Amino acid sequence: MLTTASARPAPLPWLAAAIALIVSLVPFLISLIVLHRLSALSESARVMAYASAAGSAVFRVGLAFLVAQWHGERHEQLAFRRPALVLSLFGVFLLCWQGVQIGAAMALVRLTLSGASMQTMMIVSSLVYPLLHALGTWLAWMIAARIMRKDALPWPSFNARWRAAGLTAWSLASVLAMLAPMMMAALASSGIDSYTLAAAGYAGAVMIPVALAFAGAWLGLPRYMAGIHGWRWLIAAIGALISNALLAYVCFGFFVEVVLDTVAMTVLIGVFCALLCLGTYWVWTFALYTGLRRAAAR
Repeated sequence: MLTTASARPAPLPWLAAAIALIVSLVPFLISLIVLHRLSALSESARVMAYASAAGSAVFRVGLAFLVAQWHGERHEQLAFRRPALVLSLFGVFLLCWQGVQIGAAMALVRLTLSGASMQTMMIVSSLVYPLLHALGTWLAWMIAARIMRKDALPWPSFNARWRAAGLTAWSLASVLAMLAPMMMAALASSGIDSYTLAAAGYAGAVMIPVALAFAGAWLGLPRYMAGIHGWRWLIAAIGALISNALLAYVCFGFFVEVVLDTVAMTVLIGVFCALLCLGTYWVWTFALYTGLRRAAAR
């Protein structure tokens, strides 16, 4: 069944992201109510809880968009005749997966009570939770799309360059958002009395590398892309993330050893890290998408 401009199919990746946001707000609102009733909690505990929930929401919303886009490209299911039904099924399956995640959280609590250190629990949770989110989101969308596969519609051609660059920036934003509680604790211990100010400062600082990652990916991508080409995107995003972290670490160590003035060292580290972020994301996306660029030029 062909679609026309007057009957344009629903933008499923965006709607899937909205459903993921709604589902992720459920535990956040519950924790908000609990924190409100337990008003004796310190400012640091409240800000940490909010930062953790915000980081989880950023990750899960972008993940839902990525899964819907990637799965839709592979199976030609970027549009459905009854999108509301597909999205409803997706939301129900995501809610069911919350039970699995709650079970994992309870297992971590039991691990802590049995003698494991807080550091061990944080390391395990930082590894387990993203994997559970990714697995649950993929399964939920795959099952919903498979149930409604006979409703699949052809999607009009569009340029996915914006989506690929945006997802690349999101991958870095997710990592930085998940590190927010740890980084805010470090900022607070370094002399910032207010955790709220530390959170605002960290959020503002995150915007710079995320914007540079978007710019680098945008410059490295072909001018026209029929899709994000999931595996190319994944390798480029992970490669740029790891390369950027390693180079930033080397850069930091070098300037600490060479530059004595604290202000000058801070400025130089900031400038070099910005250039490294822009460059690494450009190099990886340019390298991974070279084949598409050459094919389009023929």
